[in-house]
Amino acid sequence: MREIKFRFYSNIEKKMHHQLSLIGLQGLEKNPPIYDADQVYCDRFEDKRVQRYSDGHLMQYTGLKDKNGVEIYEGDVLRVQGEDYPFEKEWIGIVKYIDGSYFIENLEGTDGDYLFNELREQEVIGNKYEHSHLLEVSK
Repeated sequence: MREIKFRFYSNIEKKMHHQLSLIGLQGLEKNPPIYDADQVYCDRFEDKRVQRYSDGHLMQYTGLKDKNGVEIYEGDVLRVQGEDYPFEKEWIGIVKYIDGSYFIENLEGTDGDYLFNELREQEVIGNKYEHSHLLEVSK
């Protein structure tokens, strides 16, 4: 069974948070607070470090690791290598969750493939929030 984990990119701090404690996933609140497990919170309603989903982007762990053992999350930018028709031998894509499956979508947004594919190597080279320069399509 895969581990269920999340990370959160804060638009306020311009920082990625790992090891989250998520409050309100059962629908108790529409915009529940998110806690960084690396920090201690005395009072969740008065602490300025408490953030809500609308303050950033929540990303789930896919359960897969890249060729270097790095965990792959939604929003990661991957370098994909392998002879996998109809793609080039090497291409860059973004991990997305679409219709119940994790996909890698090419930077043009015109094509993609399932994240899990034993015929190619995948390497996390960044994420779309902290490394937006990786999303630039060369012409």
